Amino acid sequence: DRKREFIGDIITGLLNVLMGTVIVDKSDITDLSYKVGASGWSDEGMPGKGFEISLPTDLAFTFLQSSILDVLPSSSPIVGYISIRVCPKTETLMGMQQFEKHSIMIEPVGFRTPESLDLFRIIQENLFEFNRRTGAGGMLHWGLENDLVDRWNLEQMAVNRPLRDGSPVTKLFAFKAIKAFIKGEHHPVFDNYFVQRLGLNDYECELREVRATRKVRGNVVGLCNDSEPSWSPVSEEQAILDIQSLRIRYYVNSGGEMVFIQVVNSRRGNYLRTAPNDRDEDNLSNLPDC
Repeated sequence: DRKREFIGDIITGLLNVLMGTVIVDKSDITDLSYKVGASGWSDEGMPGKGFEISLPTDLAFTFLQSSILDVLPSSSPIVGYISIRVCPKTETLMGMQQFEKHSIMIEPVGFRTPESLDLFRIIQENLFEFNRRTGAGGMLHWGLENDLVDRWNLEQMAVNRPLRDGSPVTKLFAFKAIKAFIKGEHHPVFDNYFVQRLGLNDYECELREVRATRKVRGNVVGLCNDSEPSWSPVSEEQAILDIQSLRIRYYVNSGGEMVFIQVVNSRRGNYLRTAPNDRDEDNLSNLPDC
């Protein structure tokens, strides 16, 4: 137990130092892109904005053209650059280079202006939508600016794919399990607001399988599982609160695969849906009535 606690103290301290959360509860770091101009400038560098994206070779340049180059503003210039690298696959669980046999690394960096801040927000949102639409699994660099990433976006990335061929365990789940093992019965390990926002601390949450749904005029208003009377049925409003608490996850069994139910924010309010994929049978509206 003391060995676990010691290891936990070391990696928690390392995370706090790297993410700047020793004194303040700050979720993201801008250090690397902020110092992009440190060579030839002052020691502090010049104000910058940037991140790095990892994508598979067959989709990377489509994303580069459609989601970065095509959205560059024509009315006001953006001072910066885009670098492209080719990297072999990583052996780490949460590393960026997750794709066979190589990953294309795209790094857009710009001078920090109101226009560039808006552009980089759009590029991040474009990546999330690209992942949902194509299943690309695009990754973002953990040390650069990831202020828009949350648990739902993380689960669309390549780290949520099987640990190895045929394995029911994903790399993301394995990472959480290792983290929980090191923690043991001690205080949180490798934990701060950044980790919490990405749902990396929810390994021990309760899992609830949904087999049917209640519907009113075609809209899902409740989740059910007749074999689980301790919680079923549950209203949509309560299920949203459960999921947002990080203590309960609802899922649909689709061919042996757990497809998690997500909370979607929209102008008409929050609602539930299964994680986007190419199957129709796990859609909440297509489940049997209850």
